Amino acid sequence: MRHRVKGKKLRRDTAHRRALLRNLVTSFLEKERIRTSLAKAKASRPLAEKMITLGKRDTLHARRQAERFIFRKAVLKKLFDELGPLLVAKEKEPKMAMSAPRGRTLI
Repeated sequence: MRHRVKGKKLRRDTAHRRALLRNLVTSFLEKERIRTSLAKAKASRPLAEKMITLGKRDTLHARRQAERFIFRKAVLKKLFDELGPLLVAKEKEPKMAMSAPRGRTLI
């Protein structure tokens, strides 16, 4: 039974899956749009939304939490200096659109 088992394995071991999701979220925040499979998009969406929420908070603790997850300093700076204030002004979360033919997805 799969009680309390959260997330998809994506046919990878733990370290590979964690690195993959960190790369996907970092690329999404950097370019604001990426192209990936539906399964990877569904797995990375909650993580990307969490990083966006941290960017909206803009506290020292939120920066340190995001820094543990995001690889590149330039993306971290963009998240807190550009994306966070922009999304606070809009007062709603951005949604990731998943639509493309043959299992290729834009998030």
